[in-house]
Amino acid sequence: MAAVKQEAKLPSSLGEANRILSNYCIPQFSESGFKKAIDELGANRLKMAIVDLQAAKNGVAQYLKNIVNKHGSLHPQHDTQSQTPIKEEHNTMDRQQLHPAQQQATNNSANSSETNRFEERESIKIFGQKAAFTIEADVTQGCFHTIAIDAASMTGPKQYDWTKKTRIQVTRAELPALLSVFLGIMPAVEYKNHGPENNKGFAFEDQGDKIFGKVFSKEGVRALPITPEDSYFMAMIMARQLAKNYPGTSLSEIIQMLRATMVRKIRTR
Repeated sequence: MAAVKQEAKLPSSLGEANRILSNYCIPQFSESGFKKAIDELGANRLKMAIVDLQAAKNGVAQYLKNIVNKHGSLHPQHDTQSQTPIKEEHNTMDRQQLHPAQQQATNNSANSSETNRFEERESIKIFGQKAAFTIEADVTQGCFHTIAIDAASMTGPKQYDWTKKTRIQVTRAELPALLSVFLGIMPAVEYKNHGPENNKGFAFEDQGDKIFGKVFSKEGVRALPITPEDSYFMAMIMARQLAKNYPGTSLSEIIQMLRATMVRKIRTR
Protein backbone atom coordinates (compact mmCIF):
# COMPACT_ATOMS: atom_id res chain seq x y z
CA MET A 1 0.00 0.00 0.00
CA ALA A 2 1.57 3.28 -1.08
CA ALA A 3 2.19 5.91 1.54
CA VAL A 4 0.10 9.05 1.36
CA LYS A 5 2.06 12.11 0.35
CA GLN A 6 2.06 14.80 3.01
CA GLU A 7 3.94 17.94 3.97
CA ALA A 8 7.30 17.06 5.48
CA LYS A 9 7.26 17.46 9.24
CA LEU A 10 10.24 17.70 11.59
CA PRO A 11 9.50 15.41 14.58
CA SER A 12 10.08 16.78 18.05
CA SER A 13 9.29 13.73 20.20
CA LEU A 14 9.16 9.96 20.18
CA GLY A 15 5.39 10.02 19.79
CA GLU A 16 5.49 12.31 16.77
CA ALA A 17 8.32 10.32 15.17
CA ASN A 18 6.33 7.10 15.63
CA ARG A 19 3.20 8.67 14.11
CA ILE A 20 5.16 9.53 10.97
CA LEU A 21 6.82 6.11 10.79
CA SER A 22 3.46 4.33 11.11
CA ASN A 23 2.11 6.34 8.16
CA TYR A 24 4.81 4.74 6.02
CA CYS A 25 4.32 1.19 7.39
CA ILE A 26 7.62 1.34 9.27
CA PRO A 27 7.85 -0.28 12.74
CA GLN A 28 7.70 2.19 15.62
CA PHE A 29 10.50 2.80 18.12
CA SER A 30 10.29 1.55 21.67
CA GLU A 31 11.40 4.20 24.16
CA SER A 32 14.70 2.44 24.83
CA GLY A 33 15.27 1.83 21.12
CA PHE A 34 14.61 5.48 20.39
CA LYS A 35 17.21 6.59 22.93
CA LYS A 36 19.77 4.12 21.56
CA ALA A 37 19.19 5.38 18.01
CA ILE A 38 19.77 8.97 19.18
CA ASP A 39 22.94 7.90 21.00
CA GLU A 40 24.30 6.32 17.81
CA LEU A 41 23.10 8.76 15.16
CA GLY A 42 22.47 12.01 17.01
CA ALA A 43 19.07 13.65 17.32
CA ASN A 44 19.48 15.92 14.30
CA ARG A 45 20.51 13.12 11.95
CA LEU A 46 17.56 11.00 13.06
CA LYS A 47 15.20 13.93 12.59
CA MET A 48 16.45 14.62 9.09
CA ALA A 49 16.13 10.95 8.12
CA ILE A 50 12.44 11.16 9.02
CA VAL A 51 12.13 14.39 7.01
CA ASP A 52 13.79 12.62 4.06
CA LEU A 53 11.31 9.76 4.47
CA GLN A 54 8.42 12.18 3.96
CA ALA A 55 10.23 13.60 0.93
CA ALA A 56 10.27 10.07 -0.58
CA LYS A 57 14.05 9.91 -0.93
CA ASN A 58 15.29 6.56 -2.19
CA GLY A 59 16.46 4.08 0.41
CA VAL A 60 15.36 6.09 3.44
CA ALA A 61 12.40 3.84 4.33
CA GLN A 62 14.59 0.73 4.43
CA TYR A 63 17.28 2.66 6.30
CA LEU A 64 14.83 3.64 9.04
CA LYS A 65 13.39 0.12 9.21
CA ASN A 66 16.90 -1.17 9.82
CA ILE A 67 17.51 1.45 12.52
CA VAL A 68 14.26 0.60 14.34
CA ASN A 69 14.88 -3.15 14.13
CA LYS A 70 18.48 -2.72 15.29
CA HIS A 71 17.75 -0.62 18.36
CA GLY A 72 14.28 -1.78 19.39
CA SER A 73 10.75 -1.55 18.04
CA LEU A 74 7.57 -0.92 19.96
CA HIS A 75 6.06 -4.30 20.86
CA PRO A 76 2.34 -4.35 19.92
CA GLN A 77 1.42 -5.44 23.45
CA HIS A 78 3.15 -2.59 25.30
CA ASP A 79 0.73 -0.52 27.36
CA THR A 80 2.93 2.34 28.49
CA GLN A 81 2.69 5.62 26.62
CA SER A 82 5.74 7.82 26.10
CA GLN A 83 6.18 11.54 25.57
CA THR A 84 9.98 11.50 25.27
CA PRO A 85 11.12 14.64 23.42
CA ILE A 86 13.97 14.66 20.94
CA LYS A 87 16.52 16.77 22.78
CA GLU A 88 18.27 19.42 20.74
CA GLU A 89 21.99 19.02 20.17
CA HIS A 90 24.63 21.71 19.88
CA ASN A 91 27.01 19.81 17.64
CA THR A 92 28.39 22.33 15.12
CA MET A 93 28.98 19.73 12.41
CA ASP A 94 25.37 18.44 12.62
CA ARG A 95 23.95 21.94 12.32
CA GLN A 96 26.17 22.79 9.37
CA GLN A 97 24.63 19.87 7.49
CA LEU A 98 21.13 21.34 7.83
CA HIS A 99 19.51 23.38 5.09
CA PRO A 100 18.70 26.90 6.45
CA ALA A 101 14.95 26.22 6.21
CA GLN A 102 15.37 22.92 8.03
CA GLN A 103 17.53 24.57 10.70
CA GLN A 104 14.79 27.15 11.25
CA ALA A 105 12.23 24.36 11.55
CA THR A 106 14.43 22.69 14.17
CA ASN A 107 14.65 25.94 16.13
CA ASN A 108 10.89 26.47 15.91
CA SER A 109 10.20 22.97 17.21
CA ALA A 110 12.57 23.54 20.13
CA ASN A 111 10.79 26.77 21.07
CA SER A 112 7.29 25.33 20.89
CA SER A 113 6.03 23.68 24.07
CA GLU A 114 2.92 22.47 22.28
CA THR A 115 4.78 20.39 19.68
CA ASN A 116 6.58 18.50 22.44
CA ARG A 117 3.31 17.29 23.95
CA PHE A 118 2.59 14.21 21.87
CA GLU A 119 1.39 10.84 23.12
CA GLU A 120 2.85 7.75 21.53
CA ARG A 121 -0.61 6.29 20.96
CA GLU A 122 -4.10 7.49 21.81
CA SER A 123 -5.57 5.13 24.38
CA ILE A 124 -8.10 4.77 27.16
CA LYS A 125 -8.41 2.29 30.01
CA ILE A 126 -11.90 1.19 31.09
CA PHE A 127 -12.34 -0.56 34.43
CA GLY A 128 -15.15 -2.85 35.56
CA GLN A 129 -15.88 -5.00 38.62
CA LYS A 130 -14.48 -8.16 36.99
CA ALA A 131 -12.34 -6.98 34.08
CA ALA A 132 -10.64 -4.02 32.44
CA PHE A 133 -10.09 -3.00 28.81
CA THR A 134 -7.38 -0.92 27.17
CA ILE A 135 -8.44 0.61 23.86
CA GLU A 136 -5.55 2.04 21.86
CA ALA A 137 -4.75 3.29 18.38
CA ASP A 138 -3.04 0.64 16.27
CA VAL A 139 -1.97 -0.03 12.67
CA THR A 140 -2.43 -3.29 10.75
CA GLN A 141 0.32 -4.95 8.72
CA GLY A 142 -1.44 -3.52 5.67
CA CYS A 143 -0.95 -0.02 7.12
CA PHE A 144 -4.64 0.50 7.98
CA HIS A 145 -5.21 2.67 11.03
CA THR A 146 -7.46 0.87 13.51
CA ILE A 147 -7.64 0.05 17.23
CA ALA A 148 -6.53 -2.82 19.43
CA ILE A 149 -8.42 -4.07 22.49
CA ASP A 150 -6.63 -5.55 25.50
CA ALA A 151 -8.77 -7.31 28.09
CA ALA A 152 -7.54 -8.33 31.54
CA SER A 153 -9.24 -10.08 34.45
CA MET A 154 -9.57 -8.54 37.88
CA THR A 155 -7.40 -10.26 40.51
CA GLY A 156 -8.14 -8.06 43.51
CA PRO A 157 -9.47 -4.64 44.50
CA LYS A 158 -8.40 -2.30 41.68
CA GLN A 159 -5.88 -4.91 40.48
CA TYR A 160 -5.87 -6.48 37.01
CA ASP A 161 -3.61 -9.16 35.53
CA TRP A 162 -2.32 -7.49 32.35
CA THR A 163 0.37 -10.17 31.97
CA LYS A 164 -2.37 -12.62 30.92
CA LYS A 165 -4.43 -10.22 28.89
CA THR A 166 -6.22 -11.07 25.66
CA ARG A 167 -5.33 -8.74 22.78
CA ILE A 168 -7.43 -8.33 19.65
CA GLN A 169 -6.70 -6.04 16.73
CA VAL A 170 -9.94 -4.82 15.12
CA THR A 171 -9.81 -5.47 11.39
CA ARG A 172 -10.43 -3.07 8.54
CA ALA A 173 -13.88 -4.57 7.95
CA GLU A 174 -14.83 -4.54 11.65
CA LEU A 175 -13.88 -0.99 12.61
CA PRO A 176 -16.76 0.87 10.83
CA ALA A 177 -19.37 -1.47 12.32
CA LEU A 178 -17.88 -1.27 15.82
CA LEU A 179 -17.80 2.52 15.68
CA SER A 180 -21.42 2.49 14.49
CA VAL A 181 -22.49 0.79 17.74
CA PHE A 182 -20.89 3.57 19.78
CA LEU A 183 -22.58 6.20 17.60
CA GLY A 184 -26.02 4.65 18.08
CA ILE A 185 -26.30 3.63 14.41
CA MET A 186 -26.23 -0.12 15.03
CA PRO A 187 -27.50 -2.02 18.09
CA ALA A 188 -24.68 -4.56 18.39
CA VAL A 189 -21.75 -6.32 16.73
CA GLU A 190 -19.99 -9.62 17.37
CA TYR A 191 -16.87 -10.89 15.63
CA LYS A 192 -15.15 -14.24 16.12
CA ASN A 193 -12.23 -16.16 14.62
CA HIS A 194 -9.47 -13.81 15.75
CA GLY A 195 -6.02 -15.07 16.58
CA PRO A 196 -3.84 -17.80 15.05
CA GLU A 197 -6.18 -20.50 16.41
CA ASN A 198 -9.37 -18.58 15.49
CA ASN A 199 -10.47 -18.78 19.12
CA LYS A 200 -10.70 -15.11 20.07
CA GLY A 201 -13.37 -12.50 19.45
CA PHE A 202 -15.33 -9.58 20.81
CA ALA A 203 -18.88 -8.26 21.08
CA PHE A 204 -20.33 -4.85 21.94
CA GLU A 205 -24.02 -4.10 22.50
CA ASP A 206 -25.87 -0.81 22.93
CA GLN A 207 -28.01 -1.26 26.06
CA GLY A 208 -29.35 2.27 26.16
CA ASP A 209 -27.68 3.70 29.25
CA LYS A 210 -24.39 1.94 28.51
CA ILE A 211 -22.44 -0.11 25.99
CA PHE A 212 -21.75 -3.65 27.18
CA GLY A 213 -18.47 -5.07 25.89
CA LYS A 214 -17.09 -8.61 25.86
CA VAL A 215 -13.73 -10.04 24.80
CA PHE A 216 -13.56 -13.81 24.68
CA SER A 217 -10.78 -16.35 24.18
CA LYS A 218 -9.81 -19.83 25.39
CA GLU A 219 -9.00 -18.21 28.75
CA GLY A 220 -12.63 -17.19 29.15
CA VAL A 221 -14.79 -14.09 28.81
CA ARG A 222 -13.79 -10.64 30.06
CA ALA A 223 -16.82 -8.35 30.11
CA LEU A 224 -17.72 -4.94 31.46
CA PRO A 225 -20.21 -2.07 31.03
CA ILE A 226 -18.92 1.08 29.32
CA THR A 227 -20.35 4.36 30.56
CA PRO A 228 -21.44 7.17 28.18
CA GLU A 229 -18.35 9.13 29.26
CA ASP A 230 -15.96 6.31 28.36
CA SER A 231 -17.99 5.57 25.23
CA TYR A 232 -17.31 9.12 24.03
CA PHE A 233 -13.54 8.76 24.31
CA MET A 234 -13.57 5.30 22.79
CA ALA A 235 -15.66 6.54 19.86
CA MET A 236 -13.29 9.47 19.34
CA ILE A 237 -10.27 7.18 19.12
CA MET A 238 -12.04 4.95 16.59
CA ALA A 239 -13.32 7.86 14.50
CA ARG A 240 -9.91 9.55 14.40
CA GLN A 241 -8.25 6.28 13.41
CA LEU A 242 -10.78 5.70 10.65
CA ALA A 243 -10.30 9.24 9.35
CA LYS A 244 -6.51 8.76 9.16
CA ASN A 245 -7.07 6.24 6.38
CA TYR A 246 -8.79 8.88 4.25
CA PRO A 247 -6.75 12.12 4.40
CA GLY A 248 -8.87 15.22 3.95
CA THR A 249 -12.02 13.53 5.25
CA SER A 250 -13.58 15.15 8.33
CA LEU A 251 -15.05 13.27 11.28
CA SER A 252 -18.52 14.54 10.35
CA GLU A 253 -18.12 13.09 6.86
CA ILE A 254 -17.04 9.77 8.36
CA ILE A 255 -20.15 9.71 10.55
CA GLN A 256 -22.43 10.63 7.63
CA MET A 257 -20.96 7.80 5.58
CA LEU A 258 -21.46 5.34 8.43
CA ARG A 259 -25.11 6.35 8.75
CA ALA A 260 -25.59 5.88 5.01
CA THR A 261 -23.87 2.49 4.75
CA MET A 262 -24.26 0.65 8.05
CA VAL A 263 -28.06 0.73 7.77
CA ARG A 264 -27.68 -2.06 5.22
CA LYS A 265 -26.02 -4.22 7.86
CA ILE A 266 -29.01 -3.64 10.16
CA ARG A 267 -31.39 -4.81 7.41
CA THR A 268 -29.51 -8.10 7.06
CA ARG A 269 -29.62 -8.97 10.76
